[in-house]
Amino acid sequence: MKLKRRLAFLLAFLMAISVLSILVGCGQKTETKPQDTAAPSITDQITEGPEQQQEDTPKYGGTFYYSPGSDGPSTFGTPWNPNVGFAAVTEPFAGYLTAQWPDGSVRLVLSKGYNMGFDEESGLYWVEHELYDNIYLHPHELDEAEHVDADMVVWNAYMMKEKSYWAPSLVKVEATDKYKVRAWHAYTTNSAPLVLGCGWMCSRKLYEAFGEEYMDEHVISSGPFRVVENVPGSHVTYERFDNYFETGKPYYDRVVIVYLNEVQMQNIALESDGEGRLDCVATNTAEQAGYFKQKGYTILSLPNQTICFVMSNQLPEDHPLMDIRVRQAISMAIDRETLTQALGYGVHTPAYQHIPPGFAGYNPDPNYGVPRYDPERAKQLLAEAGYPNGFTITLIPPTSVLTINENQAVAIANYLEEIGIKCELKIYDGTELAQVQRETGWGDALFIGCYISWFTAEDSANANFRHTEGAMPSFKDLVPDEEFTSLIEATQKVGDNSAEAAALRDYVLENLHVIPLWYQGRYHIVHPRVGGYREKDHMLFFENLYQRY
Repeated sequence: MKLKRRLAFLLAFLMAISVLSILVGCGQKTETKPQDTAAPSITDQITEGPEQQQEDTPKYGGTFYYSPGSDGPSTFGTPWNPNVGFAAVTEPFAGYLTAQWPDGSVRLVLSKGYNMGFDEESGLYWVEHELYDNIYLHPHELDEAEHVDADMVVWNAYMMKEKSYWAPSLVKVEATDKYKVRAWHAYTTNSAPLVLGCGWMCSRKLYEAFGEEYMDEHVISSGPFRVVENVPGSHVTYERFDNYFETGKPYYDRVVIVYLNEVQMQNIALESDGEGRLDCVATNTAEQAGYFKQKGYTILSLPNQTICFVMSNQLPEDHPLMDIRVRQAISMAIDRETLTQALGYGVHTPAYQHIPPGFAGYNPDPNYGVPRYDPERAKQLLAEAGYPNGFTITLIPPTSVLTINENQAVAIANYLEEIGIKCELKIYDGTELAQVQRETGWGDALFIGCYISWFTAEDSANANFRHTEGAMPSFKDLVPDEEFTSLIEATQKVGDNSAEAAALRDYVLENLHVIPLWYQGRYHIVHPRVGGYREKDHMLFFENLYQRY
């Protein structure tokens, strides 16, 4: 109770300081279709988001100003080697064949629909896409109206296969008709229909005439906007592509990506009208998102980061953390509801499984997941494990805007102390912490990690082990055992919403080497004047946006 009162007081204090400092300083709907069933047309897929009023008429013209919270790319990359650090800037021009929703389902963009199957003779899975026949690339030096057909898609797919790690399962691709493309791949996941959708479609003629370096600087695609100006570190300007294949879209004349990273200046621009305004800001800062949520702005959120306790499984058998009862007690010690309300600014949410809502593999059962808050039972478990008076442990929190702040670290330490686990906080800067994680290890300390969930149950259940080929370097103090490795291999063969994927997810939670605490992520702060967004969008798809007034 004392801790709850302290947190409540801290919440009121922090919110007052937050508001004062700021004032002073200032979906498209898709679904994966069953095997051998064509997907609906794009016009059939479009639906109104819950925030969009039906009586609103899209307002054509004007400019949409957006700050993605980055410094701006010097180049855009190529479809097989995109500048992934600045993915937001590719949305206006990309023109993907397919993209992906957070739950792993397919978002059709340039594809009318697809069929899937399995070839018994070759042992390969296949997917066949049908393209629209009225898709053209943005004008460029060699062709004012270059048509996108199956041959162009095949060339792009092979470039991605040879040059990129985005399509590791792809085996072969061929055009089966002028506007049909079939691809075979070695294994299936929810991403199987996306084997051709890992980058935007671009010109083979342009590549062969000018080379890859030229294409890094000059973006040619088939999306709703085309790049007309790029000033690294300042802005990128896109103009409406009048030959876009969806009649009447996009609604805006132009989109301007503005690189404005100073939070107080972003806030001033978000509350402004006319020249110098911003219509949307992407941020990882919960305080900023929470402030505008209170003011009635829409906060689009992808809670793709799960803050977790991470415990080494490479400790002596007699170490407290090697006892499952101790790990259960640690989970029961944390009042996630109070913690996120007090220090999450209204945008963080409690986590009882490491896969966030809306992602492949998430279990919607409200009782599923790690043990809930029960400090008395936690004390009993510690006593049963041989620690009636608790023990002392080092707590390593990564304190940054992308993970947790010092107040949250102190609150977590206080919760653990209430059941008898005394924490000695050891705070590293970002560079030191990365070295500790991957080179020297954190030993017998209790570590707080920030796990970023992607689009598959395999990635999510893999959690901080990160040991699969092509992933981040393994952490020294986390080594997957034989059973865990076999579970991942089984999931790779059958997909991310399978019984095998559920077993993989359950294994991680039952062993409690990773204990989720809360979800947070990337927030889009959208001004009330903007319409056309969808709550399902994990990015803003600019072709649907318009001004309400």
